[in-house]
Amino acid sequence: MRKTKLVRCTLAREGDSLGEDDGNVRYVPLEEFKLWSFLMENKHGFKIKKAEASLWFDNDVYEDWQKNYQKERLEPVKELIINWYSPADDAVLPIRRYISEKDFERVKDILMNHYPDTVIYEGKSEYTMKEVEERQGYFVRKAG
Repeated sequence: MRKTKLVRCTLAREGDSLGEDDGNVRYVPLEEFKLWSFLMENKHGFKIKKAEASLWFDNDVYEDWQKNYQKERLEPVKELIINWYSPADDAVLPIRRYISEKDFERVKDILMNHYPDTVIYEGKSEYTMKEVEERQGYFVRKAG
């Protein structure tokens, strides 16, 4: 059973008419949101729109809590966990992302390319361990 606080927001560039239906919705852990926003705006040139903090919970929690929420307030959002061994750090780095169910496969493919199976470290090729977990869950939208 897992639950966490997320911020749901929409990304746009100056002059973009892209909206939520264009795959621009992001779900970011609340404790990372300010730093993430700063990087998105200052390094990548995005504007953050419609930021909404709420709760994400997995299917196990949903089974217990489903009577507390109206179905239309729940957005299917998957948690992707990549446990990636970094030879440079000599440690497993857990990477946790939350992705809309409808965009999941496309975004997962992009993310997996950021964490290769083999890396070159100190001039030699090394195997890199990568374990991937997926967990179905729901983001709770505010009422109204």
